[in-house]
Amino acid sequence: MSETIALDIAKALQTNGLIEADRLNGLSVAQAFDVQKAVMSQLKQSATTFKIALRKDGTAVGAPIFSNRSVSNSEAIAISDAGYTGIEFELAVVLKSDITASMAAHGVDGILPAIERFIFGFEICATRFSDPQVADENAHLADNMSNSAFVAGNENWAGGVDIDGADLTISANGETIFAAKAKHPFGGVLAPILAYALADDDKIGLLKAGNIVTTGSLCGLLKASLPATFEASVNGAYKLRATLDR
Repeated sequence: MSETIALDIAKALQTNGLIEADRLNGLSVAQAFDVQKAVMSQLKQSATTFKIALRKDGTAVGAPIFSNRSVSNSEAIAISDAGYTGIEFELAVVLKSDITASMAAHGVDGILPAIERFIFGFEICATRFSDPQVADENAHLADNMSNSAFVAGNENWAGGVDIDGADLTISANGETIFAAKAKHPFGGVLAPILAYALADDDKIGLLKAGNIVTTGSLCGLLKASLPATFEASVNGAYKLRATLDR
């Protein structure tokens, strides 16, 4: 089942097509992760960038962002209109060592030594579903948690885990589309990483040294028509640009 679904998702990614979400509804978490891995294998892709999130029940899930879809500040990346849902501005961590369950058992202090630095990034969001509103949460998980690409910043955020309340401004093609205080969605930058590590079941290698792990939108989901150049600034000092071409 996982292999068949993975073939369909891989084909959708290769052709900028869409599939019906109903086919994926009812998957278990383990099956959804199996689909993620099978899609990556089908496409002969790898990942050193991952996204992570906390569900309402407190469990954490993650997904790879393919290496050929992860670029640096100001680099342009092609995005298909099909399935594109918008962008999210996020705070990510770069890991200098693996994070284990035994480290996470000591809370934030236990995992901070594994973090080399904090950086900002734009996550480009897209679905492979023609009817995403009917997809259940594990269907979305199997669909790489609706990611399309990631643009990583090259400035280190000196504030570490302290991001709530920072002044965040985002523009699209020169027009301001967000100007408010940054707010992390999961109650703390490291909360989803702690929950994921404590589960001690890293099916996709998310917590490995050298990875970038992006931890959740500081502005919600923002949308502007493509092509577009997005620019963000934090406290008027930290800058990030993402150029999305068709």
